[in-house]
Amino acid sequence: QLFLYVAIILALFSIFMLFNYISVSIVSKRQAIGVLRALGCNGKDVFRMFISESLIIAFINSILAVIISLIGCVLVNSYVKNVMTISANFALYSYRQVIFTVVLCFVTAIISSIIPIVKICKEKPVKLIREP
Repeated sequence: QLFLYVAIILALFSIFMLFNYISVSIVSKRQAIGVLRALGCNGKDVFRMFISESLIIAFINSILAVIISLIGCVLVNSYVKNVMTISANFALYSYRQVIFTVVLCFVTAIISSIIPIVKICKEKPVKLIREP
């Protein structure tokens, strides 16, 4: 039970960190979005640009998360077997957890891209260019 609660807290923390990183990345490029919109790009084009950036970040994040989780499970299992002399696998990491991790990364990236882009695209390009 304790490991489940710790895993949930760490997952929520990492979701918040990814959400914050992508949102701040998009909001910091307000002037660039204003220039693109003034040159004729519509909201859909801006959305495609930033969603592709977010999906690349999510892809890298999911690969690192899966690799680090696998290494962590191997280390925990070897510790349990060698130090505690229990011959059972304590930490299990199967394809179900890999799929859940990857899907969670991509859903977080998509949601964290949609929210700031919709807010920014509602504003006029002139306002975006003038305000830093």
